[in-house]
Amino acid sequence: MTLEPPLASASAQRVVVVGAGRWGQVHLLRWAQLLGRPVDLVIDPHPSPEVGVSDRPSLASCVEGELLGVIAIVAVPISSLATVSLQLLEAGVKAILIEKPGACTPSELATIQTRAREVGVKVAVGYIERFNIASGPLICALEAWWLSRAPRPWLEIRRSGKGEERVDRPKRLDLWCHDVNLLQRSARRAGLSLERSELKVDERGRLSLGGVEIGAFCATTAPGQRSWSIGERSYTLMEPLTSHTQALDPLSLECLAFARWVTEGVWSTSLCALDEAIETLSALTDHR
Repeated sequence: MTLEPPLASASAQRVVVVGAGRWGQVHLLRWAQLLGRPVDLVIDPHPSPEVGVSDRPSLASCVEGELLGVIAIVAVPISSLATVSLQLLEAGVKAILIEKPGACTPSELATIQTRAREVGVKVAVGYIERFNIASGPLICALEAWWLSRAPRPWLEIRRSGKGEERVDRPKRLDLWCHDVNLLQRSARRAGLSLERSELKVDERGRLSLGGVEIGAFCATTAPGQRSWSIGERSYTLMEPLTSHTQALDPLSLECLAFARWVTEGVWSTSLCALDEAIETLSALTDHR
């Protein structure tokens, strides 16, 4: 018996992936699996012969009206996320899923949010850890921790990597945005609102909460792994794998939830709304 692709009923919906790099290629695979066919168009804002995508069209080369009504996936470098997303909003797309963290600064993401409301386009930011089954117990433990008002530091996060004298902004955003987003989400579920000054990532890539360091790089942590300790309990999260092809990995679940929001109007709380993404970026960028 052949199973129908999860989004077979929405296969007529045109899907465009913007960005032909490593993560863009993963999106191509996942959307093809969900739709049961290849995506309609791959756009590369920065064609590069080195990675064999120089024949992919750029946004500027798309003819007027070519992107009307499409679902667009933005998987470009962090420095280009806002520019590409704003161009897509002006091109008449139906919805945009922007890879995390959505932009370089909170103000850039707020500009996207304002314009999206003006033109009536649905936009969400791709935080796939929110769809990682392994994150569920951690979220529940964090929620209980917030409610317990346990003394700090009672929480510790360690991720693979060596301590460095300076970690540039794109790397800080990329490495810590999932952890900050999980912290903020768990606090929100506990009925709390973190002040922007409470969470901070410094120039060495160390994460602090209320002035107390809770997160840093650790050379003894396995590559691609993050270890959370809450009191006497430990939780391990692996970075989302990009090579396997199982049907419902975290990225597939996220794409499926986004497509159903766009086509059926059903919002999943695991999707990251722009308000939440702006809050996460504020913690990562406001205090430099």
